[in-house]
Amino acid sequence: MIDLLLGASLSPSDISQVLLAYPQAFQLSLDRGREVLDFLHDDMHLSESQVRTVLTRYPSILNMNVKGQLRPQVAYLQSLGVGPESLPELVLSRPLVLGPGIETVITFLKRLGVPRSQMRRMLRSCPLDYQVHFKNFSAAAPGGGSSSSSSSSGGMGRY
Repeated sequence: MIDLLLGASLSPSDISQVLLAYPQAFQLSLDRGREVLDFLHDDMHLSESQVRTVLTRYPSILNMNVKGQLRPQVAYLQSLGVGPESLPELVLSRPLVLGPGIETVITFLKRLGVPRSQMRRMLRSCPLDYQVHFKNFSAAAPGGGSSSSSSSSGGMGRY
């Protein structure tokens, strides 16, 4: 894995940062790591320095499945109006948008009344934790049989 990361233009300092943030990276399949790097270069059109930024800020991306997670996530973001020209900028500023949990955040924002046309701007400008877990909150549509609560795991009360 170290050779793969060095080949992706990560410095020894960058690799140390990846190891500290995500020690499991060095136990991952080299094939998966190569697929992720190819995805970032070829599908996302990121430069080497941009790939380095994504890997050091979100090293667990190395363990994501390109076909089952990353490409569907990109398609989902595009369905929200994130165009191919603005996708790299969004990923560089908020790499967690490629990770799990974004659907729950989008559903939460919809329930708050944020229009779909504003989702892209919200994703880019708001420091949401895209892996947040809301207590008593389901990503299912309202009225679908499950009730949601306005409180999150952070203890926010009703307004």
